[in-house]
Amino acid sequence: MKKQKQRFSSVLRTSGLLSLLLALCLLLSSCLPAGVRKISFRYQSGTQDEESYLYYTDAFFDHPATQYDPSLATASLSFAMASFASIDDYSYAHRYINGEEVLRKAGFKDIEANAYFHEKPGTDSLGVMIGRKDLDGITLLAVGLRGANYESEWASNFTVGEGVAGGYHQGFYEASEIVLAALKAYVESHALTGRLKIWISGYSRAGASCNVASGRMDEYICDGVSFLGDKVQLAKEDLYAYCFEAPRGVPLDEDRYAKSGTFGNIFCIINPNDPVPKTAMEAMGFTRFGREIVLPTTLSDLNFEASLEEIERQFRQLRSFGDWGTYRISDFTVLNLGGGGRLFSLTPDEQVRNWTQAQYLDELLGTWAEIGIESRAVYTADLQQGLRDLFRLVYLRKNTSSSLKDIGLQFAREVITTDEVSVLTDDLMHNRSRLMQDAEPIIHRALQRMGVDTDLDAMKETLVHLLETLLKALIVKPYLFSTLFSLDNMKAISSAHYPELCLAYMRAMDPYYTETPLTAPLDGKYYQLLAPAGTEISVRQGDKLIAAIRDDTPEETDCPVPCGLWGYSLQIVLPAHEAYEVTVSSDQEIVLKLIDPGLSLSEEIPLSFTQTAEGYRFGIAPAE
Repeated sequence: MKKQKQRFSSVLRTSGLLSLLLALCLLLSSCLPAGVRKISFRYQSGTQDEESYLYYTDAFFDHPATQYDPSLATASLSFAMASFASIDDYSYAHRYINGEEVLRKAGFKDIEANAYFHEKPGTDSLGVMIGRKDLDGITLLAVGLRGANYESEWASNFTVGEGVAGGYHQGFYEASEIVLAALKAYVESHALTGRLKIWISGYSRAGASCNVASGRMDEYICDGVSFLGDKVQLAKEDLYAYCFEAPRGVPLDEDRYAKSGTFGNIFCIINPNDPVPKTAMEAMGFTRFGREIVLPTTLSDLNFEASLEEIERQFRQLRSFGDWGTYRISDFTVLNLGGGGRLFSLTPDEQVRNWTQAQYLDELLGTWAEIGIESRAVYTADLQQGLRDLFRLVYLRKNTSSSLKDIGLQFAREVITTDEVSVLTDDLMHNRSRLMQDAEPIIHRALQRMGVDTDLDAMKETLVHLLETLLKALIVKPYLFSTLFSLDNMKAISSAHYPELCLAYMRAMDPYYTETPLTAPLDGKYYQLLAPAGTEISVRQGDKLIAAIRDDTPEETDCPVPCGLWGYSLQIVLPAHEAYEVTVSSDQEIVLKLIDPGLSLSEEIPLSFTQTAEGYRFGIAPAE
């Protein structure tokens, strides 16, 4: 009897604990605003599908689409990630299952995918998934685009084309045609009528496809074209477009038409450290539609180190393939080549401090486009078909779980971690005429070690040609060269494009995920201060030293401001929404520029000097 009482007492304690946990869960869930649902979702990450959660509410679509909503942005990226092709379903017939489940949990019905989402991806295909729900007589369409695990579709990313439909990037324009066709087919097949709202999002290639498709829809709306038929109505304020880490695909014009109010409902969320949104390069004539939300970095936020704590906390809560677990962008380091001759060694460059991979990539890719590739026409004629064939061949033979990042890193590792890299270095420094002759067998052997068929001459020739264009640029700016030959730098650059990292940023700015959302400027603006080598510079805010350069070497301060001798001049980068007082040893050839990455603009700011006992002083006012 005593044992029975003990068991009964134990059951009561266990039951009480369960009740307490249940009450706690109910209490936590009740903290959410009315109508907000917490929805679990899965997304493809490398060799498996991972699980996370998002918050969804129909109230996201109560305000006009022209109003940026950080919580809708987080939900949109989560939906875009769920729209990646599932790695757990190898049949191709139902790889949109993760996105389908998200929409179903959010109350959408009639969820369908186009034919491309039911078959092995081709070089120019695009998976599109659409669902609908009723919002008090208004039909909301949710459109998810396949933005990862798309295999041969990588070829479309590199199909720049020339003279295509008014100057668009050919691959992204053709993808936008697929999006518009899928939307029209869905509206017609379900006999939809009346007012529509559309929620569309995409990541990476899907982000570029989303951007071009949404911009074209805005143009149709502006021109009064019933592109979805006469029975439905769509206003710009009802088209909610969120594009994440999207490459450029829209023609760049001098009056910045793509950034006009016509496209104020399109938001492009960009991490400046990510190389993917920097392509296709601005120097080749490309931009994006809409407003750019530039994620904070040390370039635009003087207090970014404090912000980074919350970003990293959110990042650690997400699993990703490889389990990086850390903010690897911090591992990026500008390097010098040491040793001379064939002795290959790399050392940190002591003449720059806090230099970011964003700045490095901007200059590297811009120089590559202008000097190495030369023009869009040259690229299209000499490189495009070879790159298309390369990606078709890679995904014809490689396991479908291998992303381009994996393959690229593996190739970089095979070149960088062997003694053969010193041969290329020696050629660049002393015998440039032998560069391509020596590069070809090195590339050939690297492909062999990767297990790629050695008879793929087209692949080898394309890689050699690609390397040739890059080396043409590096010969002009050799200070960019050494930094490339670091596997840690390659990993840091690659990690900037992980969707989990972008999601960590979104969550860090979303009140649903943190009690103290980040409030840093999101326009990405910064000042660039330029001075001749030999100039002494100090930058202060009151008594606080922000940055200083003496004897062409940056001094250590408490602020992570990028500064130093970069290339052939001294540079200091300062977040633009702050005031500063600058003292220089000479007022000659001092230049201050305001950089606005969202508009791809650089404006020189007039300076007014005052001579003092310390040198020449001028103030910098906060940018508007």
